[in-house]
Amino acid sequence: MNDKRSALWRWVIPAGLGVAGFFSLLIGRGGLTADTQVEFLRILCDALFIPGAMLTCVGLLAICAGNGAFDAVTYGVKKLFSLLRGEAKRAEMPQTYFDYVVIRRGRPTRTPVSLLAIGGGLLAAAVIVLLFYFRAAG
Repeated sequence: MNDKRSALWRWVIPAGLGVAGFFSLLIGRGGLTADTQVEFLRILCDALFIPGAMLTCVGLLAICAGNGAFDAVTYGVKKLFSLLRGEAKRAEMPQTYFDYVVIRRGRPTRTPVSLLAIGGGLLAAAVIVLLFYFRAAG
């Protein structure tokens, strides 16, 4: 049951962020008080595109991080903080970068499917609204 709940939250949180970003942009840019259909479609397209692009980029960044793109930076920062914290933390830290990478590769990583799917859905909706915008504008 706990796995189902955590899987649900992996979808609810990005969806909530996307919806919150959408409504904040729609209201903040004056979409509810737009004078023309063209202006409303432009604001609607922006309100869908920006949260969609952000969620998709965060998902792609998470994929890169899961595949080890930031291992060297993470090891360096952890090594620095272990030096500042004391002897007990230094003993817990792997001695070499190679050891750190071997330990890190042993841990399973999850692909952020929810971020990519929700972000991609918002981007697809933005493209559809963009087509309506071009049709109305021109």
